[in-house]
Amino acid sequence: MAMIRVSGPAAATVSRSVCPGVSFEDGWLATLTTLRHPKREVLERAIVIPYPGPRSYTGEDMLEITVHGSSYLIEEVIEAFVIAGARRAEPGEFTRRAVANGKLDLIQAEAIRDLIEADTACQLRNAQRQLSGVLSVDFAEMRESLIELVATIEASLDYEAQGVEVASTEIESLLASCRRRVGKLLATAQAGERIRDGARVVILGPPNAGKSTLFNQLCGSERAIVSPHPGTTRDVIEAELDLAGVRTIIQDTAGLRAEGDAVEAEGHRRALLAADTADVVIQLWAMGGGEPPPTPSAAAPVIQ
Repeated sequence: MAMIRVSGPAAATVSRSVCPGVSFEDGWLATLTTLRHPKREVLERAIVIPYPGPRSYTGEDMLEITVHGSSYLIEEVIEAFVIAGARRAEPGEFTRRAVANGKLDLIQAEAIRDLIEADTACQLRNAQRQLSGVLSVDFAEMRESLIELVATIEASLDYEAQGVEVASTEIESLLASCRRRVGKLLATAQAGERIRDGARVVILGPPNAGKSTLFNQLCGSERAIVSPHPGTTRDVIEAELDLAGVRTIIQDTAGLRAEGDAVEAEGHRRALLAADTADVVIQLWAMGGGEPPPTPSAAAPVIQ
């Protein structure tokens, strides 16, 4: 099945020639009707629901037409509405209209994109939470706190100009509260970014430490070549996994050692660069292989 949306002030007018029998006076009522093409008559039996504005997704008069999922049929229905006076929507235009008409804010609009692109349970839950307005409330409260802080500072300046001394404790208290709110929002943003874009995990260590074996085990397939010969892995090999509902990008890297040719040296550079941008570094070394390698300079947690 496929759903086609038509939105705008002329939605009712356009619908008359394509969806006879559908009326915006009977708002939110699903009607089984015959769609008609202005040039080729009968198209399809479809379910059409009119949503009178402003009680619709976009805040405008809107139609939702459910038809069978044939790509040819979908194109024919769209063409029928275009001939009747509509135009094809631009990418994201329905959500843009919803924002313009106050049905959604920008945070919720971003959540819709994340909801559509969600591949894991955590991404789905995070997008649904953001769409529900929880984050919007946090930003609204932050805005109110900043307005109160600015108003208090302006009032204190006015009083000071009149020779009245104003205690700074209230301003300091409001400023501290704003800082706490900003810190909380920044922490939430960082966590949300990892959920949306994926947590990056880098496997690091000397040659023949078992990095590629661990990488293949995590992937559940032979993604990297495993060999007893040192220096088999020369580049960063990447795989995307769903670990307990969290999007995770695992990277296998070249073994780190002092000697090696120019190609191996480039592999070392890329391995260390990957570690510097990782969220977590898994550091391996061979049993009985001497002292473990030094901890990388990355700010990410290191698991040895």
